Amino acid sequence: MILSKDQICRYMRHILIPEISGQGQRKILDSSAVFFGEDLKDVSLALYYISASGIGQVYCHIANASNWEKLSENLSDLNSDTKIQLLAKEVSEASEVQATTRIISGSLSYVEKTLRSILKTDCREKYIPTIVAVNNGWSGAVQTFINQLELEAFSKELGGYPNLGNINASCCFDNISAYFSSLIAVIEHIKLTLSLGKPLSEALYHDLSAMEFDFVGSSTDLLNKLRSIKVPENSLAALSDFKALIIGCGGLGSPAAYALAASGIGRLGLVDFDDVELSNLNRQIMHSTLRLGMPKVQSAEIFLRQINSNISLDTYYTGISKDNVRDIISSYDIIIGGLDNLPARYILNDACYAAKKPLIEAGALDISGLATSIIPDEGHCYRCIFPESKENSSLPSCSERGVLGLVPGVMGIIQAAEAIKLLTGIGRSLKNRILLFDVFDTDIYVADHAKNRYCELCGK
Repeated sequence: MILSKDQICRYMRHILIPEISGQGQRKILDSSAVFFGEDLKDVSLALYYISASGIGQVYCHIANASNWEKLSENLSDLNSDTKIQLLAKEVSEASEVQATTRIISGSLSYVEKTLRSILKTDCREKYIPTIVAVNNGWSGAVQTFINQLELEAFSKELGGYPNLGNINASCCFDNISAYFSSLIAVIEHIKLTLSLGKPLSEALYHDLSAMEFDFVGSSTDLLNKLRSIKVPENSLAALSDFKALIIGCGGLGSPAAYALAASGIGRLGLVDFDDVELSNLNRQIMHSTLRLGMPKVQSAEIFLRQINSNISLDTYYTGISKDNVRDIISSYDIIIGGLDNLPARYILNDACYAAKKPLIEAGALDISGLATSIIPDEGHCYRCIFPESKENSSLPSCSERGVLGLVPGVMGIIQAAEAIKLLTGIGRSLKNRILLFDVFDTDIYVADHAKNRYCELCGK
């Protein structure tokens, strides 16, 4: 038997994807990684998704591993299939551990120091593919190095770059970039494990403050790009002064809620009518096996109070309808949609338009995702993108087509970034733009999308 009955249920959304199937999930379960991280608070989200995905064995070397014990307990409760071990060794010793891949996540100076130590002592005959995720303020990059020579060249470029330690840009909410890049790195691990799509042989650069993405072929060009970023100015208002509402505590709502809670949102509302099921746990990282059968809003509240004990939380154990949606959204400054069906999305879109509430919308299906920011009277609405029609009403859902758990993870972080920018007045949002994400090529494309003047809701 490739998978047990419980594993088939747990990973069903992965198994439904033809490119993964049961055999692919077995390969993921049999895979392993050595994870080097600079700060546990910046890589914890990636470790939750590693556990949820079922990557079998992970050895962690974390420079600042404060609060590891509680995180380790949560990861085991999320998925006991994944064994995650903290290595109390030097970087040089940790680099000798055998694994499918090696992931390094942190600032430029941390990555340079870690690579130098690894390459100095790594004498193994077989090279381990190495995935590097660097972060600098709201920007960063992810690149996969398939052979030793490419990794050595990159390390040499880092080591020879002038004033590397002074490039690191600290700014408000820069944890968002760390979440984003580390999730992309975990996706690269799964792609390599399954020989799925193309690895990131060129660095995927991102600037989440402007939602700009680009492939950069030269290490020098990448470093110059990271060095020349414009750090967003201090926010015009404290995030703790605002109230956000997340409708749906599942695949999209989990990462969005995690990021907003960790970033210091003042009040967070959570709406969901559903209870926690085993099949949720490949992607819904707020929940756990001990909380199976519990209302998702209650499970999410328990989880989020561990992330931020000062946060104010409102829970609504209900679905949204035309009868209740306006009352539910009325007291919040911004709405984040984590819904998985079109009828509910239309209801939410129409209510936000009537109440003039910003709506951050996203979706994920099999190995792709999309996101946009909807600002009433300033840009398109959801109906402009997906007009209500007989064809759209029959679109498949992730329960039918499946979804790689990390895809809603990435899209939920995009939603959180958009919410933070719109609330605090920094950066450029996805208003009148749509972000499209494809796992095969790890490609992120942002396209303009203006309001449809013939839209039955906002075009009148």
